[in-house]
Amino acid sequence: MDNYVAWADSGLSPALLAVNSNADYEKLCALDALGLADPATGDQSAVYDEFKEQLVRSPEGCYWKRVLLPHRAVVRRNAEITKLRVVYDASAHAQEQAPSLNDCLHAGPPLQNKLWSVVVRNRFHPVVVAGDVRGSFLQVRIRETERDALRFHWIADKTAKQVETLRFTRVVFGLAPSPFLLNGVIQQHLENLLSTYPDAVKEILKSLYVDDLLSGGPTIEKAKQLKREATEIFDDAKFELHKWHSNRKELETAWEDYEPSFAKEQLDNTPAMGECKLLGFCWEKVEDTLYVCFPATPAEQTRRGILTNLAKVYDPLGVVSPVMLEGKVLYRESCIEKNAWDALLSEETMKKKKKCERSLPEAVSVRRSIALYQEEIDEIQLHAFGDSSDRGVCAAVYAVAKQASGISQGLVTAKSRLAKQGLTIPSKTKGPLTTAQVEKCQISMFLVKRAQLQGMSHAKFDQDQEQQNLQPSGEGVLECRGRMQGEYPVYLPDSALLAEKIVQRAHVTTLHGGVGLTMARVREKFWIPRLRKLTKRIVKYCNGCKRSQAVAFPNPPPAPLSTERTKGNRTFAGPVKYHDKRKEEKKAYVVLYSCSLTRGVFLEVLLSLETTEFIKSLKRLIARRGRTSKIYSDNGQTLVAAAKWLKKVKKDERFHSYLSDQSIIWQFNLSRAP
Repeated sequence: MDNYVAWADSGLSPALLAVNSNADYEKLCALDALGLADPATGDQSAVYDEFKEQLVRSPEGCYWKRVLLPHRAVVRRNAEITKLRVVYDASAHAQEQAPSLNDCLHAGPPLQNKLWSVVVRNRFHPVVVAGDVRGSFLQVRIRETERDALRFHWIADKTAKQVETLRFTRVVFGLAPSPFLLNGVIQQHLENLLSTYPDAVKEILKSLYVDDLLSGGPTIEKAKQLKREATEIFDDAKFELHKWHSNRKELETAWEDYEPSFAKEQLDNTPAMGECKLLGFCWEKVEDTLYVCFPATPAEQTRRGILTNLAKVYDPLGVVSPVMLEGKVLYRESCIEKNAWDALLSEETMKKKKKCERSLPEAVSVRRSIALYQEEIDEIQLHAFGDSSDRGVCAAVYAVAKQASGISQGLVTAKSRLAKQGLTIPSKTKGPLTTAQVEKCQISMFLVKRAQLQGMSHAKFDQDQEQQNLQPSGEGVLECRGRMQGEYPVYLPDSALLAEKIVQRAHVTTLHGGVGLTMARVREKFWIPRLRKLTKRIVKYCNGCKRSQAVAFPNPPPAPLSTERTKGNRTFAGPVKYHDKRKEEKKAYVVLYSCSLTRGVFLEVLLSLETTEFIKSLKRLIARRGRTSKIYSDNGQTLVAAAKWLKKVKKDERFHSYLSDQSIIWQFNLSRAP
């Protein structure tokens, strides 16, 4: 597959860019400061021969005809491979009021993962694999119509100082949309190969930070497989993954593969064995330990010096949060003195600063992998802790990893920050707090003051102030003063959210008491105008009260009686055992007739289930109770035969004229019905 092609959308119109003069850019483009050209030829342009295209003549109607990129050299002595990098300043302004090139380009949304998430996730891989993409930005081509925005001056002949104009064909490091274009290309390429490498692509999407891959696996075999598949995936898009590092030697790039360039030899900085960095963290590969280093030189005796040394500590995981909190407290104390940035600190602050610096270690280490054994992790438990004081607040999260070979635990991350001044906190007495102390600290006076300040703009505040005789206390809190001396209730406007929350809490603490009980609990400390109306609304919409006072839906009204209720039903029960005169045990059966209209029941004992016996019983029923219009019964053989007899009898009873009008209909239930 060829390199991907991308382009950058413009935000402001390029016509707003001012014309750049060659004199200004010759100063910005003075490449003599690089000092790292080939000593044999003195040629500096060979560095970018693969990625540049000479611009012979710019079209008259060029969209970007006014743009020329200034550039400068950036020397990174601690880098492994790229010691020298030429950075193009797309944020330079030709004139004071003129926009820069980056102002005219749309930067795009951030697509990269959060660095903190990538580092924390990697700490649960017993075997780590880390690599990055070689020349990642320069592997993405720019659409040809957009290349005129990437023109720059270049010294073609160093002796004659001949300056020519060239333009880039690839994404330039320094443009505002460059990170978006690179991450967009990589994500699109990974989505294209999701069906081919499903597991590897999902892992890479979670473990990639811009062009650095920081991943791993529970075992060496799975880490090798991930490394192999990741290399194949990026090779398919002409991206080369290199500088492989791991806590296992068999997964690393061979040391002899690091061919030092001339720039490295000039800078005399070859990486030592075992030294590496993981997204900025110092990493000792042999012991698999992360280090957080402190500045070696003491800070200047100024506010600027303290803040400078604090900013030099790179600790995204919060490993040295307790130490950093001491430095932050020291910086806040220097700010309270209200001295200038570069003015000397007071003697007391200087003593605290020197004491803090003497107590600092050179570095603080933490185990990179929380899981100790190179095998699958069965379960991970997270335990979070927090604490606060009048100086600062902090939180820490520990993980417990359960594996087949054992259980290990370690610090995952921590965070500390300065506490806001003036906030009340619980008493620092030893032992558990009393109920009075807890209730006193539950409602901060800061929230009460803010609620009262917001209530002053309410239309009814003047009326409340006159009726309740509101007077400020020594702490500046409005109280309802009366003739009785002592503690006065604190005023809270009924429109404040704090008043609503206090009523809700009082309602819950009184075990969802009624309006009167809730109001009595609130008025133990606070006075809220129109409290009854507010309490009724709170109780009405209380979910707990709704559940406990819910009324079941009423039963539906009975349906009208069916016309079929005027019919009769027939069924048999038994057998019933009895003894005759000869004391022989015999069986008898009970036939049951029920009327659907009157619910009357007629019972008769029959000596057998024969049809003739049942017909005699039916005749006796008709003679006593009258003829029924319809009979319901089951599918018993006796009843079926009786129905056939009834049809036959109807033909012979012609001397009864009314039988033709009131014939009996026999209906059976469905066969095998319950």
